[in-house]
Amino acid sequence: MIKVMLMFIVLFGLSGQVVGADTDDQKQIGVVKQYYQNLLNNKPERSYQLLSSKDKSTYTEEQFVRVINLNTALYNPNRVVTIKDAIVEESGEDMAIVKIFAEVSTKGEQGLKGLSASQIVVHEKNEWKVYAAHTISSMLIKAKTMCESNINESMSLLQKEKACFIYYGRLDTE
Repeated sequence: MIKVMLMFIVLFGLSGQVVGADTDDQKQIGVVKQYYQNLLNNKPERSYQLLSSKDKSTYTEEQFVRVINLNTALYNPNRVVTIKDAIVEESGEDMAIVKIFAEVSTKGEQGLKGLSASQIVVHEKNEWKVYAAHTISSMLIKAKTMCESNINESMSLLQKEKACFIYYGRLDTE
């Protein structure tokens, strides 16, 4: 009887770990879906709130919003993006990689285009947060470099002003 009871306890404990892993997977997927859904719905401020503390210490919400707004302004306004699915590609104790799948349709065009993106999430204070420092930081570093460089043949005044606006939030180049 004791052996049966011990086996039951061990099996129950193992099933709890599997359920916990499924719960973590769902939380990891959920935060990535919400992050992208906010971006697609033109709510970058909400996406910023889902970022890791490392991201938030690297750049401000205003810088994040300017980078996102500049990139989404380049998109076709007739484009419709639908998030179809997401899976956890890799997972560790405090970090995971979630791959998200979406379909893009454009009014007036036939057919759908598939998109996918992988996103790192990190575990902080009992929550999963998006880690995007590498992407946003590289855009900000490029903008800062362009803003602080001299105008030459390969860069126009307009490009320099845009770069200054992205990094500093102002259009002047002085």
